[in-house]
Amino acid sequence: MAQKIHAARFDALPNSSARSGRHRARPRKRPAELQVIGAGCGRTGTTSLSMALERLGFGPCHSMAAVAKMVRERPWARALEEPERADWRGLLSGFGCSVDFPASVAYQWLLASFPDAKVILTMRDPHDWARSVATTIRSEN
Repeated sequence: MAQKIHAARFDALPNSSARSGRHRARPRKRPAELQVIGAGCGRTGTTSLSMALERLGFGPCHSMAAVAKMVRERPWARALEEPERADWRGLLSGFGCSVDFPASVAYQWLLASFPDAKVILTMRDPHDWARSVATTIRSEN
C-alpha cells in the first residue's frame, strides 16, 4: 500500500513555489517561530517531508538528527517527562518546522505553544511501517 500524506494545501502556505511550478530552494532565513508541525512517526515519509518543507521555505527543520547534532537529548527528555512545564518555544527556537521524533510525539503541546502552526500527519500502512522499522531503526541497535 502506498504511503498516505495528509497535508494542508500547499498553495495556501506562505512562500510557496508549488503554485508557479518553480522548484528553486528559497534563501535561508531564520523563522520567527515554528510554522509547520509534522505529527507522523518516523518511517512515514518524514525525511521527504522535511526536505519538501525546507525547499518551500519553512526551514530549518527540526528532527531527531537535529537533536543529536545539537546534543539536546536531555532537554527533550525533561520536556516529555513534564510537558505542561516544558519550554516548547525554547526547544524549537530557530526552527520553522519539525518532523519525526521527538517533536512528533509532542505535537499537541507544540500546537498549544504555536497556535498558528499547521499540522501535517504522515501515515503508512501499519504492516509496511513495522517491516520498515524492523529493517532500519531496530536493526541499528
